[in-house]
Amino acid sequence: MSLNSTKNCSVPELLNNFKIFLLLAVFAVSSINIFAQTSSPSSCSDFESATAQQWPKVIPAAAMSDGVLSQEEQTISINLTSVPAGAKWRVFKTTEIGQNDWEGAVDLVLGANHLTVPAVDWADTLSRAVKFQFNVAALDIEFDALVLNGVYLTGCVPFPSTSTIDFCGEFESSSSNWASHIYAAVTPDDGVLSQAAQTLSINVTSLPDTEVNWRFFRTTQNGSDNHGGAQTMTLGLNTITVPAVTFDRTVKFQFSDGGVVFDALNYNGVNSNCVTAPAAGTALSDCEILDFTNLNWPAILTACVAGDGNNGAQQQLIINVTSLPEGGATARVNKTT
Repeated sequence: MSLNSTKNCSVPELLNNFKIFLLLAVFAVSSINIFAQTSSPSSCSDFESATAQQWPKVIPAAAMSDGVLSQEEQTISINLTSVPAGAKWRVFKTTEIGQNDWEGAVDLVLGANHLTVPAVDWADTLSRAVKFQFNVAALDIEFDALVLNGVYLTGCVPFPSTSTIDFCGEFESSSSNWASHIYAAVTPDDGVLSQAAQTLSINVTSLPDTEVNWRFFRTTQNGSDNHGGAQTMTLGLNTITVPAVTFDRTVKFQFSDGGVVFDALNYNGVNSNCVTAPAAGTALSDCEILDFTNLNWPAILTACVAGDGNNGAQQQLIINVTSLPEGGATARVNKTT
């Protein structure tokens, strides 16, 4: 199923039983596509062939020719939609004295898989090679997202329109009893920026079977820890704002489950790099389904009229506002009793 904003602003059938008045604003409807394109190491050009028979495919992360840059942390994430029995991957790297080193093989699993090779602090004249190796059984894994050192590799699969918290590199895994993942917003090192209000918004398209909660963590003026009350995540837009203060502080957003799927993530007005940016907005003045004849409320959506047989059910309108005119805008509902 795909839901897309259109010029004529067509709305689902659920918006057919009430009249709502809106001042002019700009809005957008997110695009959702549940049919993701997949690929496999055996057919994807982002994987290179290797001479080791049991580890026939690799993704190079750093090369000796990269010089001091090869000493930086090397990371890879792959989101798997199908995993044959016995599929594994591992890290190959060279050491400070030039020897080859292989880390232990790790089972590949459905969903998000991550490997990290820590940074090293060698002399500037030294460099290393780092590769991520896949065994024979892993040739036929299927994946729909592949990220190397924070960059999505899109030669075989498109840039994703959705992501899980677990897969998105902007979240960190957490070992706390309450949170499985955190979104680190600011620290005292950010100075005056940490004093400003901190807002995180996430548009959820799918939730795990168990309830998922989120909350904020912040430090107080005397340096003690403070947690906001837990909120249950729901489908659609979820937002938490941590108010501004007059002292430097730490602020984090904590999540109880990394299985949350989202198609939009925005921190302090900046969109996430883990999913495609939200669609451009459409001005209400360009919407063909609206009535513009009322001077006081110049944008009117008429959902039903008396006698059409639909005016007794509960009604809901969802509108995602991306821009407001100076001075703001107002909406209201008008209905008969």
